Amino acid sequence: MWMPMLLVSNLIFGWTVDYDQAALQADLDAIRQAGAVSVQAVVETGRGRLSAKSGTAVEGTLSPVPENASFRIGSTTKPFVAAALLQAVAEGKLTLEDPVEKWLPGFLSPPFDGNAITVRMLLQHTSGIDDYLRDLPVFGGTKQEFETNKLTSYTLDQLLELGTAHPPLFAPGTSWMYSNTNYVALGMILENVDGKEWADSVKTRIIGPLGLMRTYAPAEETGLNGPHARAYQDFPPEFGVPVDATTLNPSMAGSSGEMVSTPDDLMVFWQSLLGGKILAPAELAEMMTTVPIPAELGAPEGTEYGLGIFKMMASCGEEVWGHNGSIFGTYGTNGFTLDGSRGAILWMSQVGDVSAPAGQTLDNAICQTK
Repeated sequence: MWMPMLLVSNLIFGWTVDYDQAALQADLDAIRQAGAVSVQAVVETGRGRLSAKSGTAVEGTLSPVPENASFRIGSTTKPFVAAALLQAVAEGKLTLEDPVEKWLPGFLSPPFDGNAITVRMLLQHTSGIDDYLRDLPVFGGTKQEFETNKLTSYTLDQLLELGTAHPPLFAPGTSWMYSNTNYVALGMILENVDGKEWADSVKTRIIGPLGLMRTYAPAEETGLNGPHARAYQDFPPEFGVPVDATTLNPSMAGSSGEMVSTPDDLMVFWQSLLGGKILAPAELAEMMTTVPIPAELGAPEGTEYGLGIFKMMASCGEEVWGHNGSIFGTYGTNGFTLDGSRGAILWMSQVGDVSAPAGQTLDNAICQTK
């Protein structure tokens, strides 16, 4: 459910310098019209910051969407985990070429070879390990399966076991496939490297130093802290009919997509990361060393993956760096210029096909502020 790629539209072929509050509001209203119950965005234009919202916090009411609302960030958890591990690499605690077997002895049994799969391959989704989501009951695709299984608890060990129950997708390092299982394994490795829960490592290394007061990993806490809108999801065959998905057990995502944050906190994180305030130059360069995503997977042309980060191309030819994510009820997307000086954070409820207008909004935020 945590989306493997950001959809950057190719509809804008020119750009201006007047992307303003009205333009942002119009873009968010378009996302609302596509079906989202609520949507919020923060845009850094390079000359100032814009913030807007559309819709309601509770479906069927006029309750306003809170300012800087908390939301589940899904796979945007991955760059937090990647950054924490890369800090440990800088400290000499491990290397990117360490085999998984060194840190998780016995967890990858035949047909997998724990000595052939490296930390780098997990970070870059080139390990060949399948995605555990395909066997998680809550992801069966129906409202009933969601309601029945949404409060089930999982450990990282259990999620890794699900992901390795299927044969390798390809030989290690020979191709690319997005798999949440990779980041489950990385969470376990981070725990062994730092000697504490992966969430505590991320808090100590990233969240605390950046002062991200409303960013956290909830473990098995089923609700959301702080002001927030309700999260809504639609299920077949009743597409477009909102189902409240606010309450769930986020251990289903673990270190691949469990975290909660806010638009303002994520703005600080991304600008700090791309601005060189989280990683030393060598480790940031490793994070931004990318491999192409195979065209047959449907990624927009020019989309590549680094170590916990996507590189995409905006319609105006500018590189966009970020990592979107989703979990039941919430879709979030983000993207920034290479130095982090311009970019956007968006989140919305997942009712209707919101990815296309969300991608267009991000493209506008990059190309119309250039």
